[in-house]
Amino acid sequence: MAQFKSDVFALEVAKSLNRFAFDPHRLELEVTESLFIEDKEEVKSRFGLFKQLGVSLVLDDFGSGYSNLGYLWNFGFQKIKIDRSLLDRPESDSEKTRAMFRAIVIIADQLGASVLVEGVETEEQLAMVAACHLDQAQGFYLGRPTLEHDLSEAYDLGDSSVYKLTPSAA
Repeated sequence: MAQFKSDVFALEVAKSLNRFAFDPHRLELEVTESLFIEDKEEVKSRFGLFKQLGVSLVLDDFGSGYSNLGYLWNFGFQKIKIDRSLLDRPESDSEKTRAMFRAIVIIADQLGASVLVEGVETEEQLAMVAACHLDQAQGFYLGRPTLEHDLSEAYDLGDSSVYKLTPSAA
């Protein structure tokens, strides 16, 4: 959070995008709702800088904590990440969970944002996510954190240093 509020953060992001010739539309900056508690206008101004760069802004952990729908409306997120706590409910609450997911998808669609749900750990949870037309999912069922070396071997990428970001010659 302190990093986002730094006066030089947007400038450093812009320099890095240029230095590494990285497409800004592939970069997603994740923020949580706690960022908005202090100075909403300052945050909105900084969001504008990142949007001018072409960087996507993602609201992380939606559904835990504050979950103010006004944030979705006022800050123009490109993606909403639903907190795992909404998925990790007793089976008896599955209809409520589906209803909540469908409502979030409808709102996000109307605001031009995609939706990702965190914490998918079972086939049943993935089926629920698919049935509710969520755009993306992440969790241990889909893949565990992997070291670069192991990932390179698993996908036969050969020399993984080829895939590291290096400054462009420009």
